Amino acid sequence: MNITGVNYVSNATDATIQAGNNNQLQVIVPSNLSSKEAGIALLRSLQAGDSFTGEITNITQNEITLALSDSVSINATLADALSYNIGDKASFSVKENNGDKIVLKSNINPEIKNLMNEQTITNALRNANIAVNETTVDLVSNLMKQGQPIDAKSLHAHLNSMDKVPSATPQDIAILTRMNMEVNEQNVTALHNYMNYEEGMTGQTAKLSDSLTNALLNTGDTLATGELLTDVLNSYSETISPKETLQVNDGLKQQVQNLATQNNPEVTQMVDNLVSKLDQGMNAKEFLTELTNIFKSGNLDKETANVFMQSKEFNEVLNNFFRQEMYIQPEDVTHENIQKLFSKLLRDNKNLAEKLSDKPVMNEFIQNNQNTSNNIEFMNNINHFMNFVQIPIKMTGQNAHGDLYVYKNGKNNFADKDELKAFLHLDMEHLGALDVLVKLRDKNVSTNFKVETEEILDFIEAHMDELNSALNKLGYNVSTVVDLNTTPYTFKTEVLEKEFPPMDIKRFSFDVRA
Repeated sequence: MNITGVNYVSNATDATIQAGNNNQLQVIVPSNLSSKEAGIALLRSLQAGDSFTGEITNITQNEITLALSDSVSINATLADALSYNIGDKASFSVKENNGDKIVLKSNINPEIKNLMNEQTITNALRNANIAVNETTVDLVSNLMKQGQPIDAKSLHAHLNSMDKVPSATPQDIAILTRMNMEVNEQNVTALHNYMNYEEGMTGQTAKLSDSLTNALLNTGDTLATGELLTDVLNSYSETISPKETLQVNDGLKQQVQNLATQNNPEVTQMVDNLVSKLDQGMNAKEFLTELTNIFKSGNLDKETANVFMQSKEFNEVLNNFFRQEMYIQPEDVTHENIQKLFSKLLRDNKNLAEKLSDKPVMNEFIQNNQNTSNNIEFMNNINHFMNFVQIPIKMTGQNAHGDLYVYKNGKNNFADKDELKAFLHLDMEHLGALDVLVKLRDKNVSTNFKVETEEILDFIEAHMDELNSALNKLGYNVSTVVDLNTTPYTFKTEVLEKEFPPMDIKRFSFDVRA
């Protein structure tokens, strides 16, 4: 049970403890009891494992007094009581309770507990008249690691930001502050997305596909389904890289042919035409456009259409469509094309919002598109302070896609001959998740591959000579390492911390003599 507070009502005969998961523990307390007596009544109701937060009002060796509210306090034994200070707010859990004596253990993680003993941190908080607790200590620690001010005005401003944006962690506050970016819900969400790059810009593809499918399944009839899909297709502008032809398999053709099971002559003719065009070659947008014509014919029942849209083959086509619209092929990567791609995505998402915002069934899809726009704007803002660029990559002729981050040390432009680095996360059909870190200085190239399984590791090592030989022929000296992905590369470790390395927290003593 997680006790988040005590509500003692002076004119009532009990105290109510609000516990986790909406549970309530009722403690019968005569209203004329003192806070200590009320605490004893409360103590008798606590069990081993119950946790709560209180303010330390007294410390005597390994004994502490905790105020749980203005009206309720308890005395307890705490082994590391001397590591706290009077006035600290902290979380504890019950280790033992015999009804008269309670033994507590700290719920603070060891790193934070050590920081609470750091004089610089506690002094900064007390000088600002801010309670010393896990959150405030963590905030000051992160600000110091990022080299940010910890004066009273700054700390109060940051705490105010955390109140306004509940999802913001102390680390978020420090990082965004160092990048000179506003702490708001949009930037915090985008930062979280990139901390876990699966939620970054390219990670939105699967969400777009799933939310669009859900919307199409929940329209009233196939005419409405076709019109909705048409609005989506027409909202996207010309792609940066050429659209690729769909890789057609028997499963996709069979799913299309299943649309004609009603034996409606018009539907059968349209289905046959679509299968014929698949055999001749068509891209995902062309396929979906032809499909909308079948839906809008008025001769296809909703159940048949829904079975088709729930198939993995349809989902693969949608994923392909979004990747063609949102990604760029490596051979097309130039500074100009990257800017065009970002501009296109922002423009497309605006078009989608204008066309579909009045359709409640599309709310989830619109929100996912908005997240994509937020991520792009976030990255554009970051690029003013960090010397890297993110590129959503689609490999030509393969079911492989991912994020490429290109960056270098120093603040010179990418044309300089300093060390360039590229961090690539790929999701590949046959190799699974693949992380690659590449470093280039002059003609020296080092690559470090991280893979998911021993089998993939053996496969890549067996063919690594082919890659190295090709690079050698181009005049590069190559060194390669292939590892299992036990410690993954992340946006945080390979991008943020390379640009903004955390600083050590040190205490300085000064002997000032007249």
